[in-house]
Amino acid sequence: MASTSWNAMALSLAEDQDAHLLEFFNCPSTFGEAIMRVKHNLYYFRFSYSIVILFILFTSLLWNPLAIVVFTIFFFGWLVGYCCNDDLIDLINCNVDCRGFLAVLWVLTLFALISTGFWLNVLVSTSIGFVLVGIHALFRSTDDLYVELQ
Repeated sequence: MASTSWNAMALSLAEDQDAHLLEFFNCPSTFGEAIMRVKHNLYYFRFSYSIVILFILFTSLLWNPLAIVVFTIFFFGWLVGYCCNDDLIDLINCNVDCRGFLAVLWVLTLFALISTGFWLNVLVSTSIGFVLVGIHALFRSTDDLYVELQ
């Protein structure tokens, strides 16, 4: 008897958590709203999206030791970019915006991985990552996110 009540309570809790998570996702009503959602979510979740794409890229390179070594070297740069809390990074007496730093790091990482000869793995995994990020950015509601777009 006691196990049934625990199972029912656990099921009820799981349903409540699922319902709570689903309230953040819905379809945009207009094309303009869809564009605004994508812009807002890309700005708000930029580091999280980068980490998701990097994880997908990493898993596609697990069977290529040279690409893993190159990826690990650039991953330390990603950690610096992810851990910077300021809007500006001071590199060699030059202030660099975090978004600019991450954009340059993306280009360098992709170029280095493509130059290892595993360009198809890089292309497929980044494409999958961008599709997943795009779907999340499109359907994630922005009502509960606070950020000023510049």
